[in-house]
Amino acid sequence: MVVKRAPPVDGAIRERLGKLLSGYRIIESSMLLNGAATGMMLVDLGADVIKIESPFLGDYLRLPD
Repeated sequence: MVVKRAPPVDGAIRERLGKLLSGYRIIESSMLLNGAATGMMLVDLGADVIKIESPFLGDYLRLPD
């Protein structure tokens, strides 16, 4: 299998993408890695992401082994 990487994004495109979701507030309540990664992508696109966690355990990824 051949995996091709996307070409690097230049500064002007990166700046426009960073403002794409500005003004949006998103509540993220996932418990596993894929939700956290999606939340980070939304922040990169300019959204204000609020993460909601369990008051007792928090996110499962931070539990000790």
